Amino acid sequence: MRDVKTWAEIDASPLLQLPPEQRARLQAEGDARYRAFWADCFRAALGPGRKREDELDSEAFCTAFLAAFGRWEPKPGQTFSIYLRSAVKHTQFRSLQADVTNGFGRETNRKVKKALEYMDREGITEGMIAHSPEKAQLVADIAGIGVKTLLAALRNKQAILSLDDPGGADVPLGDRLAADGESVERQAEQTGEVLQWLHRSIGLMSLAKKEEYGKAAGPLWSSVLLGYLRNGDAQPLAEDAPARLANCDDLRPLERDNCLWDILLLRSYVAFTVCPPHACHRPEELPRAALNPLAEEGRNPAQDKTVAEFLGVSRAAISQRRKTWQKKLLQMKTEQEKE
Repeated sequence: MRDVKTWAEIDASPLLQLPPEQRARLQAEGDARYRAFWADCFRAALGPGRKREDELDSEAFCTAFLAAFGRWEPKPGQTFSIYLRSAVKHTQFRSLQADVTNGFGRETNRKVKKALEYMDREGITEGMIAHSPEKAQLVADIAGIGVKTLLAALRNKQAILSLDDPGGADVPLGDRLAADGESVERQAEQTGEVLQWLHRSIGLMSLAKKEEYGKAAGPLWSSVLLGYLRNGDAQPLAEDAPARLANCDDLRPLERDNCLWDILLLRSYVAFTVCPPHACHRPEELPRAALNPLAEEGRNPAQDKTVAEFLGVSRAAISQRRKTWQKKLLQMKTEQEKE
């Protein structure tokens, strides 16, 4: 069975017959038809079996597609696929130009790679670099680059999650989960590793234990995971929808094994922070939580003040509760490693 559509099949999509403004609405709403069309184009452009000269960059593809889908209008002799591929290559070219202009050429990239290798070897996380000028200077000196260049390079590569500060420091998911436990930071820097560890931990619990854990830690986990799903609501939905849907996929294993809803992600917290309609069944619950507008402007689900409002307590109380929660996380991970 062939899963990848040809460009001719993609060009025949009924979506391309819609007016640009209607397509833009589908895109902004994260409509299922838009998501399916995006996936078809992604696989056609970046799937296996392409010639070397036809290779496209995934980041450039996403940037170009988001603009092209709502902007393209049929013209004689120009199909959507031709327009899209041309836009992707143009985006790639502009990206290369920006690399040179901003100093991120081949030599700088080599030095950044050296910095990352040193950080990995010494157990230095990106969160540590962001919050310690001394560590940032040390790594920059070893790599032979400036501190500003190092920080800019790390910002470009790290998956970030901002919780407490609506406009301040961005914190990787791994650092947020165990800000007071360095060993957890070192072993769970990457989001995927954190989620895998979490999956194992919850999966070992009995049903009664899951319910108990959900009542105790559910609000804090909800702030972390809903913030992760929505990328901290830092970007407009029209630009961020594909990334948010990809985040949904990261949580699917937890959802599939009944380790997510009302344990780590409370439906009541989603309803408090995100506008309806809220899906009442899989697989639409996660996309709705990720893509629906916020219930109130400023009620960012990833912030402690929102958790405090949800529970009817002070923000200081949530801050203290989070510290206790982080210590328990460290204990859970230590116990799991002994088994």
